[in-house]
Amino acid sequence: MEEAIRSAVAKAVEESAAAHIGTLTPAASPVPSSSSSTPTSRDMISRIHVKARWLIRMLTWVRATLDDAEDMDITERSIRDWLRELQEVADAAEDLLDEFPHEVLRLGFVGDGGWTAGSITELPRERKMTSEMDRLRDQRIEDIVSRFMKIKKPEQALILDYPKEQMDAESISVRRTTSSVIEESHIVGRDEELAKMKQFLLSPEAEESRGSDDMDDHVSVMAIVGMGGLGKTTLAQLAYNDAQVNKHFQLKSWVCVSEDFDVIRLTKAMLQSLNVEASGLSELETLHQKLLKRLSGEERFLLVLDDVWEAENLNIHNWNLLTAPLRNRSAGSKIIMTTRSRKVSEMVATNSTCNLGFLLDEDTLELFKLHAFEGRDPNTYQNVVAIGKEIAGRCGGVPLAAKILGGLLRTKDDEEWNKILKSEVWNATINQEDSIIPILRLSYRHLPAPLKRCFRMEHLRVLDLGGVRLYGFPESIARLKHLRYLRISDFFKELPKFVGNMYHLQTLELGGVSELPNSMPNLLNLRHLSTRDNIEYPVGIGKLSDLQTMPGFHVSPKHNHAKLGELKDMNNIRGVFAISGLENLADVNEAKKACLDKKRNISSLRLEWDARAASSSIDEEVLESLKPSVKLSNLQISGFKGPSYPSWLVDRSFSRLGNIELELCEKWISLPPLGQLPSLKSLYISKARAVEYIGSEFFSGGFPQLEELTLRYLYNWKSWRAVQKGECQKLKKLSIERCGNLESLSLINLGALEDISISGCPKLQCMTGYSLELSHLPCVQAIKIQDIYEVRLIDASHFSAAAPLKDQPCLELEDVGQREAEYMLGMRSYICRLTVRRCLNLTSLPLGNQSALEYLAITECPGLRITSISTQLWQLPSLKRIHVNGIHGAESIEVVETVTFIWCSGMCMMLVKLPTFVPRYTA
Repeated sequence: MEEAIRSAVAKAVEESAAAHIGTLTPAASPVPSSSSSTPTSRDMISRIHVKARWLIRMLTWVRATLDDAEDMDITERSIRDWLRELQEVADAAEDLLDEFPHEVLRLGFVGDGGWTAGSITELPRERKMTSEMDRLRDQRIEDIVSRFMKIKKPEQALILDYPKEQMDAESISVRRTTSSVIEESHIVGRDEELAKMKQFLLSPEAEESRGSDDMDDHVSVMAIVGMGGLGKTTLAQLAYNDAQVNKHFQLKSWVCVSEDFDVIRLTKAMLQSLNVEASGLSELETLHQKLLKRLSGEERFLLVLDDVWEAENLNIHNWNLLTAPLRNRSAGSKIIMTTRSRKVSEMVATNSTCNLGFLLDEDTLELFKLHAFEGRDPNTYQNVVAIGKEIAGRCGGVPLAAKILGGLLRTKDDEEWNKILKSEVWNATINQEDSIIPILRLSYRHLPAPLKRCFRMEHLRVLDLGGVRLYGFPESIARLKHLRYLRISDFFKELPKFVGNMYHLQTLELGGVSELPNSMPNLLNLRHLSTRDNIEYPVGIGKLSDLQTMPGFHVSPKHNHAKLGELKDMNNIRGVFAISGLENLADVNEAKKACLDKKRNISSLRLEWDARAASSSIDEEVLESLKPSVKLSNLQISGFKGPSYPSWLVDRSFSRLGNIELELCEKWISLPPLGQLPSLKSLYISKARAVEYIGSEFFSGGFPQLEELTLRYLYNWKSWRAVQKGECQKLKKLSIERCGNLESLSLINLGALEDISISGCPKLQCMTGYSLELSHLPCVQAIKIQDIYEVRLIDASHFSAAAPLKDQPCLELEDVGQREAEYMLGMRSYICRLTVRRCLNLTSLPLGNQSALEYLAITECPGLRITSISTQLWQLPSLKRIHVNGIHGAESIEVVETVTFIWCSGMCMMLVKLPTFVPRYTA
């Protein structure tokens, strides 16, 4: 019966398994059947062992078939149905293999679900297992194999029997070509890599060849390695066209290699790029002689070999043939090679390798916006910016995806953006863009098979209990062996131990759970963990080296919890990360073991000591040891008790550090020279109580990119050194709060400042020639000053002459002195709305130059007489509305357009025209 139903597919399984895995165990030819006699436990385990090995061989062939099918556009209904049946059987086999003991899981998995036949030989021969479970598993294996045997391969599927080389040649209709012309003039997130390339290119040849066995026969090579779409070609173009590189190399050649490493074709391309005629030549000797003649002078030569693929004709012999004319040149030669394959870079023995990784989230978003908004201000399209952020997040840090999607959405409205966010673009829209089909198909075809399977996965193994109110954690969940995603509601405070046995979990969201079981380190496949910020981890958590997202790490004072050093191998953590409880750290070596500098995907880091805890003698060394990766974008330090800042904080190599927050660093007597950081845009400093003066050291470097500066609760700060010309040229927002001893604040040379906020500084005086002079700020739009000398509130908006006409300049004065009021009114002559309230010492209000004034409100200013302002009011041509209440000589005046209401001694009168009324009622 079994032979009768065996299909051509089943035969192919045996042949493929024998060819790639080895001969089948005799007892398993093709599948061992159940014995009629009652097997012992050991016999049952042995039989399952053999069947499982056969199941994996079957799965290997099915996966290979499905992977090959991905390389072709299959529309035939019968073939698609056949492939669907194979996929269903593969899913069932993977589900079953998931249930094998964890020891086997660890030995047998390659990536996500990548079983190998050899791994099953590691199955324990003696173990405790119920015979009923054994028999059930045995029967399930036979059922799956039986389903597989019955799948009929349609005749139309013979195309899948073609040699792979033939399939590739037929299915790739367009070969990707590139040139040295820069496609992207603006580079995002690759400054560090570009600098490394320039250093290689511009350094002396002797230095690059150091360590070579034969320096005279040496040519320096740098490989840029990374998967398709990461920007290897763009990076090479920028280096190739760099001004310094052009000056250094007098001869340059750009050759696109692609999938065929044909030495003759490539040598011809080199000659043609050097303006040497090579058409009609087919002999390598002739081509080499022409190239040698062109390179015979004392000019340095740069060769770029772009897009080098693994190919049959790419080997060390052909590589040496291609590069032979470049050797033995006194002037020196250098090669830049871009490739997706690490094997290629290793084969050519490169001097230096630049491994391109994925872009950080903020860099991906920036690149996406560049292409989506192209020359337009994204802030004017707020309806789609939030949608774009989500779409950019789905690009996975791949520049090509960000560029394609951004360009695709450039002319679309928000409805279309929403449609694409809801997945149209991920499976259909891209295939409609002819220009990117070759690139995307080639990239997809050369992805590792496990990643291809991720793309075609049709179901997730998900359990979401986020909105479920249960009074106990159901033990039945432990039976969900295939679960990949588990979310738990805030009602659960403790995670049961059996969760640690759910070995296939990849995402775990724990809501309000405050206690983790000791079994957590068993979750070796876990990639994403969401917990409370201050949760304490069990010992062994460092085994989860594939973890990518976790909120942070809290240093526990308890001996039975994980120590900070367990972070050592957790180098895949990315995004936002925090380390708290540092006051509990007893050994500085734990900070060193954490190896934060190796966690290159962390974009935002917070280091926190409890502000209430006493200082420790090791605090300073601990912070020095917690140096993060230079790819960091955001940094927060809170509660640090040491007397000075760490040396790495002002290291210029932190070229991406755009935001710094320093709070409760109470023993610092001076602020670090953060002006040296090249990309710092926002700086927040709070409660540095010991700082009295901010001097030249702080401004050293000039803060070239700083846009926002906030200083709060610097209780002993008295003044700062005035900003010099060329410093803080981009500073737009300045906020100072609760600095009780601040006596002077020079604002000269802050010409770009648009927003200034000062509060709680009672010793500052706001007027000409005093400690706070605002007239130096030509671009200021918003001013908010509270609780300084003689001022309760000054609030001005749209105060700049450059403000759009539609934005009416407004000024509000509350409880200010006479001099302060005159100072503010004298700063601008185009105020549209003026509000003055509770200014008890105000005796006059100079309004004569306010020709744009449309609205005036004065309340509770008993020292101000109506006679002091009345003659001015009717001279203001734009005045439309007046509200006066509680001034000397008039209880209340209300003017709306040309109708005037006056309340004097409880009697109301209405007049029609303000100009005729004001002089009449001024006594």
